[in-house]
Amino acid sequence: MIMAFVITNDILAPRGNIIIEYNGPDPFSVYKQLDPKMRVLFEGVGSNIFEPDFRWDTSENPHSFFFIVYIERRLDKYTKFRVQVRGQGLQPTDTTKNGSIRLEISGNITTEIKSTTFKDRVAYPLILAYMYSFYNSVRRKYLEMLRGRVEEFEKEIREFLKIPVRA
Repeated sequence: MIMAFVITNDILAPRGNIIIEYNGPDPFSVYKQLDPKMRVLFEGVGSNIFEPDFRWDTSENPHSFFFIVYIERRLDKYTKFRVQVRGQGLQPTDTTKNGSIRLEISGNITTEIKSTTFKDRVAYPLILAYMYSFYNSVRRKYLEMLRGRVEEFEKEIREFLKIPVRA
């Protein structure tokens, strides 16, 4: 039997996510900006960035599209984070005509300690004490760092789309 101690926190708590809505020319162009911006801001590489869902409907004009892109990366032995961008919109065939996109940015940080051996299970109370006393401050620093990076990511996307940056 594998026992695990898991803590998951929302990076953007209490609001949960960031919504960016854009109406203007070539809304799909923001999609091409996500990968390079995620690589730089979240210090990821190609193997950290995933695109589990991408849909493009060419049966009508404007073309509807939907995508989910996320970066997932380890911060240390126990903790990893995931920042996800979900986009949905309409892209006209003529990119100079107005279309629309709605982006939803969210993220979480997860700490997991697995105990697989008898020795680990015996030490479990010590692990809990360590998590609550020392490692909790490390997690808080990670959380604040990631919140700042997600807000910088939002700012860069808004600047790219020429949308006023939130105060």
